[in-house]
Amino acid sequence: MHRCYALMLARGEPPRSLKHLPITDRTPRQLRLLYLKEGAATIEETLPADGEAYEALLDDTQERVLQVWREIAELVENGRPEDFSHCDRSFCLCHEVRPLVFPDFPGR
Repeated sequence: MHRCYALMLARGEPPRSLKHLPITDRTPRQLRLLYLKEGAATIEETLPADGEAYEALLDDTQERVLQVWREIAELVENGRPEDFSHCDRSFCLCHEVRPLVFPDFPGR
């Protein structure tokens, strides 16, 4: 889900340090993320140069993020937030944060 960074930069409020730049200059064209947990891992992706393909990628990423939020909201609204299943990505902290929120809940 590293494309969230491209989504935030392209469609979100830009960081103060980038606000002075036109949107075309602050639109990411390459993502390189370094995860340092349990050994370093790098994910690199060149984003589409074509405007329509780029927007389609952002639309897909945005829909995936919104779907996760809808699923979480549904669990909370139904009084079952503990039913949220964490992912198995080694760089994600959801499996470490869960005990802080639900100390008596067994991990999945």
